[in-house]
Amino acid sequence: MEVIETSNAILSRNSNNIVCLKFPNKTTHSLKTMKEHLKAVNDLDQTNTGVLLLVYMANLVGMTKESRTMVSNVEMTKAHKAVAMIVSNPLTKLIASFFLGLNKPNFPIQSFTSKDEAVAWLLKQS
Repeated sequence: MEVIETSNAILSRNSNNIVCLKFPNKTTHSLKTMKEHLKAVNDLDQTNTGVLLLVYMANLVGMTKESRTMVSNVEMTKAHKAVAMIVSNPLTKLIASFFLGLNKPNFPIQSFTSKDEAVAWLLKQS
């Protein structure tokens, strides 16, 4: 399994060719960390057609305005086929709802409480 560590996250590609993003410590996404995320996703993209991304929202406690704005840019749109966010507590649910309400990424994105449901949804997007 290929693994890439950024300053606030660990990204890996699993056997279903889904890229998993985990935050090992409490963190906020900034423009810098979003750029690192984009580079890592592109490095893990074997097909150069965008990845299916599974984001474990635990430990993500916020996002700067600049990082939220970056989600809708052309490079991010090209890098992602679809994104499933796993929310496990009230804070991550709030961040995911806020993110989905304010930002309209140009790729399918949805939040889930179950990893199995998130993976099944991602696989349908490919």
